[in-house]
Formats: sequence, C-alpha cells, structure tokens
Amino acid sequence: MNFLKDLISKANNQKNAKHLFFITLTIIAFFLINWSLKVGMDGDGPIRIKHGEANLNYFLTLGEDTTFYDVTAYKSDIHYKHVKYYGTIIESSAIGITKLFGKSDYYYINKTRRLITTILSILALIFIGLFIKRYSNSWFWAFISLIFCFSSPTFIGYSFWQTKDAPVVTGFIISMYYISRIFECYPKIQIKYFIGLTLGLSIALSVRLQGLLIIFNFIVVGFFYILLNLKKLGSTTLIIKFITISAVSILTGYTLGFITYPVFWEEGYFFVFKAIKVLGSHPQNPPVLFEGSLVRSNALPWYYLPKMLLITFPLFGIALFLVAILSIALQKDKTKHSVFIYFLLFFTFIFPVIYIVGSGTDL
Repeated sequence: MNFLKDLISKANNQKNAKHLFFITLTIIAFFLINWSLKVGMDGDGPIRIKHGEANLNYFLTLGEDTTFYDVTAYKSDIHYKHVKYYGTIIESSAIGITKLFGKSDYYYINKTRRLITTILSILALIFIGLFIKRYSNSWFWAFISLIFCFSSPTFIGYSFWQTKDAPVVTGFIISMYYISRIFECYPKIQIKYFIGLTLGLSIALSVRLQGLLIIFNFIVVGFFYILLNLKKLGSTTLIIKFITISAVSILTGYTLGFITYPVFWEEGYFFVFKAIKVLGSHPQNPPVLFEGSLVRSNALPWYYLPKMLLITFPLFGIALFLVAILSIALQKDKTKHSVFIYFLLFFTFIFPVIYIVGSGTDL
C-alpha cells in the first residue's frame, strides 16, 4: 500500500508527470505511425485520391483543368459531383510527395496520406494534453488524458484511417485551446493566440466544412464571456480592437482553409452556402450496419449518433465524465473564469451532437 502511495506521489510531481506525459506521447506516436502504415485503403480512399488528383491538376494547370467538378471513381460511369465541396489537402499533398519520389501508384499515395493523417492526430494529442495541463494545473492529468484517448477504439481507428475526420478533430482541438487562451487573457490581447485560432480553423476547413462550427463556437463563447464580464469589458476602443483582430483572424483562417478548394477560386467566398445545402441532402448514402441491419445513412434513426457514442466511449471514460459533471455542479465558490471554461468545454462537446441529430447532416 505504501509503495502505491509513493508511486502516485511521484507521478503527481510536476516534473515527473511532464516526463511521463511526453514519454507516453512518444510511445503512442510510435504505435500510431506503425499501425497507419499497415492498413489498407478505406472505402472513400479511391474517391478522395481521384478528387485529390483533380484538385492538384487544377492548380498545376492554373485553372484550366476543371475535372474536379465531375470526379469518377471505381467505374467510369459512377460520378461524384458533390465531392468538390470536400477539401483534399491531405490527398493532394500525398500525391505531390509521392511523385517527387518517383512513385504514383495508389499503394504509396495511400501510405503517405495515412502518415499525414496520423501526424495531425498526434498533434491533436499534444493539444489535448496542453489543454488539460492548463486547466487542471497538472501534467499528471494530461498524462491520464493520453491514456483515455489511447483506450478509445474510435479515436485510435480514426487517427490513421479516415483523412476527413481526424484532421477536423485536430483543427477543433487547436482552435478551442486558443479560444480559451484568447478570452483568458482579455483585456490583454495576445496576437499569438489569434494566430493559433487561425491555424486550427484553417486545418479543419482545409479538409471539411465542419470547421465552420469553430466560427460559430467562437461567437457563442464570446457572447457568454460578455454576459459574465459586462462590467469588465474595458473601453470602446479596446472592444473594437478585439473585434477587429478576431474578424481578421477568422477571415484569414477561413481563406487559408478554403484556398486549396478549386471551387473556392471558381465560385468565391460564398460557395459554402451551396455546399451546405448539397451536402446536407445526403448526396451519397452508403449502407451502415446498425442494430443488426444495413441501413442507408439518410435513413438512420435520430438516436444513431448518441448510441454509437455510448458504445464506442470507454466505460470508465463515461463514468468519469459523469463524475466530473457532478463535481462541477456541487462545486462551491465557482469563479467566473471556471464557469467560462466549463461552458466552453460542455458547449464544444454537446452542440455538434445536438446539431447533427437535429439537422440530420454531418456535412
């Protein structure tokens, strides 16, 4: 028993815990990279690689090649006209990298796209750790967060399998970390945190339209901060400066995210409204195995996502999540800052689920 107490005490030591975090991160990164190079092609892979080739050709020909509007894959008579609204920065990069090394077949392209996705997932783990460390003031809990992520089959699977989802998660995590720092520092304005927000937003949008939710999150979180701090907002000049820098940061992230979409160059900034309408109508409806039956994705029941979340989350993670909610609810003497952080965390987690369930789309 004394040995266990001594071990826990050493683990809680900040210096030891920091070393433990980065050693664990290195081990996890090794396994993720190793696994990513051993898996085959995902179902969307051929479509996304074809689309990536079309996007790359658009830029290499300075806009003359517009085959991105009508991508064909698997068979020449199967057209995927809606994929022009997906970003293929990972596929296009993978194709470019492999060509530099004299390789052009799908085997090497797939390995490269997997590796890029895994590196982005490792970046997500780093920012998860930084976020936990910041608001728990403990590297030990940052280490625990790595263990939670590594124990999640969903996180591990998507970390090197899907080039659409894992990078979006990385962009979200980076963005929410810097959003929290932006408002934590207010009224002092730290440009480096706005640059971080721009980076996270651009990563998410360069792959998928879901990244637009980051902008919505920033606005909602900002209004909540204002409600909490009406008497401490500062001068009108300061407020205007903050809003201006925020707008520039978001617009820059928006532009950098979409700059690799040929459709952005063809149709301009407002192409997203058409894209949301098209993708929201489920233009592609693959069958999904759910509750013992194959169900088309546009016919899944509303509770599909909540049920799958409960199934795929580790049980101890769900238990600790409920404990955390209870402990927050019972916590006395909450500061405005802690209330703000709690709101940011819960809104970031809950809103996407409510949006997807309510709208029936995942963009």
